Amino acid sequence: MSYGEVLSTLYIELTSFYKRRIDLRDASFQQMIALIVIPIDGIEMSGISEKLGIDNSTATRLIDRLISKNWVVRRKVQSDKRIIMVELTGEGKKMQILYENEFNKAGEIIRKMIGHSDRQKLIEAIFQLNWTLLKNNSIK
Repeated sequence: MSYGEVLSTLYIELTSFYKRRIDLRDASFQQMIALIVIPIDGIEMSGISEKLGIDNSTATRLIDRLISKNWVVRRKVQSDKRIIMVELTGEGKKMQILYENEFNKAGEIIRKMIGHSDRQKLIEAIFQLNWTLLKNNSIK
């Protein structure tokens, strides 16, 4: 199997695994992911598009839905009115914590399925993969 096949299979299986085990609480999977990637001090709209790998128009619709749930707000940056920040509301912070806890519970299920001797090797390999992806994604 090639890297591409392994990674696409991993992506599909992880997404399926999470969708079956995470209580989305009246949100779509994409909305949940968007909520999780918003840092405590907010993120630019363009940053959401980049982080999620989606078009700006798709990100706008996604954020509109989160606004309608009262989970995020948009605001213009005072120093540069062209920049629009997305920030979590109090309810959005609660939902972010809830979703992070849901991911942790799902991760615990996976941890228990993997033998003790393989856990550390797997964690190191995942960290390496994540680091490689972070470096690659930061190159414009």
